[in-house]
Amino acid sequence: MLRNEESSELGDTSLSWSCDIVESQNVEEDPCKKYERLLTSLSGPPLELQCRAAEEIRFLSKDDDEARSYMGANGFIHMLVNFLRSAIDACNAQAQETGALALFNIAVNNNRNKAAILAAGAVPLLLELLDSETSEAAVAVLLMLSSLEDNKASIGASGAIPSLIKLMDSESSQCRQDAINALYNLSTFKGNRSYMVSAGAVSRLAHLLVGAEGDCTEKCLTILYHLAAIEEGRATISDTEGCIGAIADILDTGTPNAQEQAAASLLLLCTNSFEHSQMVLREGVIPSLVTLSMNGSPRGRDKAQKLLQHFREQRQRDVSCQSSTAVCTPQTSIYGESLKEKKTTHRTTSKKIGRTLSLFWKSKSFAFYQC
Repeated sequence: MLRNEESSELGDTSLSWSCDIVESQNVEEDPCKKYERLLTSLSGPPLELQCRAAEEIRFLSKDDDEARSYMGANGFIHMLVNFLRSAIDACNAQAQETGALALFNIAVNNNRNKAAILAAGAVPLLLELLDSETSEAAVAVLLMLSSLEDNKASIGASGAIPSLIKLMDSESSQCRQDAINALYNLSTFKGNRSYMVSAGAVSRLAHLLVGAEGDCTEKCLTILYHLAAIEEGRATISDTEGCIGAIADILDTGTPNAQEQAAASLLLLCTNSFEHSQMVLREGVIPSLVTLSMNGSPRGRDKAQKLLQHFREQRQRDVSCQSSTAVCTPQTSIYGESLKEKKTTHRTTSKKIGRTLSLFWKSKSFAFYQC
């Protein structure tokens, strides 16, 4: 199950004082005095007292938008970030998780608090936790923060991307899902895409596509689509073994949304690149694209039709090139190449593509694409 804005809790921790806090909430207490008491407890040692306060803040902000707004406007975020720093320094995993969960709940459905948590310096602390036993709580907070457009550039520049990519292989399914969704959010900001490519996102995504299902497949494909929008992304996708094949397979096996993302990614990859087009054609995508162009979602049909048209135009240029080469009489081109050798190489390539396409271009069933 993927985490979203409606999920304002990550699950109960085994803190010894949790039951006491629940009981204390049943005792009437003036709200102003309660918040003042929590801030005072959170501001100083001992760490156990701070933990109790942070846990109570976590419970209070779980399902209460007004409590989140009040806490965000009255210094709770800054104090929680300071508490998280103390918990890390003390190597107290229980306190670390408590602080992260409290920040998570305060951020739910509150963009102002998401911005304030980042501004308070929480991200570097969360990155320290990504390699610890509290990684699940830390990545959940990063996912929440990355959903705010204004936070995406700062999170990407913080060095979070390599750690999130590593967590795509986590043994925890929730951790994997949150890492993928955080990377999805970050990939929508153009400035983060080169970070993701250089950090090895493409090979991890290609690996996940094999056997992935549902929303995970769609998110991975969408990230690849965003990466294919930049030159280094396209180059890495084409150079990564099995990546184009994994995308092509989705044209047959994926959901309608996944199929349209796969077609869109391949279209980006092939546009203005003869080499990439050849690589895609070698995966035998034509039958799948024809089916998608007739039976897919509106966007899927559009992308499939454009990709088929691209291959058709490329084939026409290829045939035209062969015809113009055939009427040339000099034995050497202006580039010093042997014309005979050039013809042979070109003919071999053309035959490979031609055999793949000819049945479809000539068939009456696919006359639409011959227009």
